[in-house]
Amino acid sequence: MRQEHCCGSLIQANRNCYRAQCFATARALAQELSLAPHEYTVSFQSRLTAAGPEWIKPYTDEVLATLPKQRGVRRLAVAIPSFVTDCLETLEEIGMQGREIFSEAGGEEFFLVPCLNDSQEWADNLLRIVEDSC
Repeated sequence: MRQEHCCGSLIQANRNCYRAQCFATARALAQELSLAPHEYTVSFQSRLTAAGPEWIKPYTDEVLATLPKQRGVRRLAVAIPSFVTDCLETLEEIGMQGREIFSEAGGEEFFLVPCLNDSQEWADNLLRIVEDSC
């Protein structure tokens, strides 16, 4: 059963919740990069769902438009850990449209961190995960 605001943190009861997994991944990545909570944000790109027109918020385009003016962000690195390979959403919607939105809002530098794609380290780790689960 879904509860209001149930997915802000990943716990056993919501271990399959996409939103909770996204926040947990962002916190783990931020910790690995020694980022303070005010130095990163989480947003959600896709708006198409089987459940209806609403998707998880905040929407990435809206966040990108507010970062320069509301938070003074001029330089931005965007990582998309929910994608293991680059695709239309990462390259065109974030890499091109997102860069334009951020720039038009006053942002100066925009760096899209490439997805794991076909890196050997990713392939080796995926193989280990599969072997460990068999």
